[in-house]
Amino acid sequence: RQIATSFGFAIASSFAFFAITNFGVWAQGWYPSTLAGLTQCYINAIPFYRTMLVGNMILVPSAVAAWQLVRIKILAKQSVVNTFVR
Repeated sequence: RQIATSFGFAIASSFAFFAITNFGVWAQGWYPSTLAGLTQCYINAIPFYRTMLVGNMILVPSAVAAWQLVRIKILAKQSVVNTFVR
């Protein structure tokens, strides 16, 4: 369940980063201070967004899966220790 949720988080966080950082690039004057300049800034950033999105779609679920495995191992060890302590 958490791995499936992490895909949504990867998409949402990628989009938020894309929108905020490219707005910042436009606001700093790298593009004309017009709606056309803002649009061009976002269009020029699409190839970078695609790469970031693919990376996040791989990394975020992988990190969640790794954490789940570590958690399962820790809980299993605690269970074994509790069995011997009693």
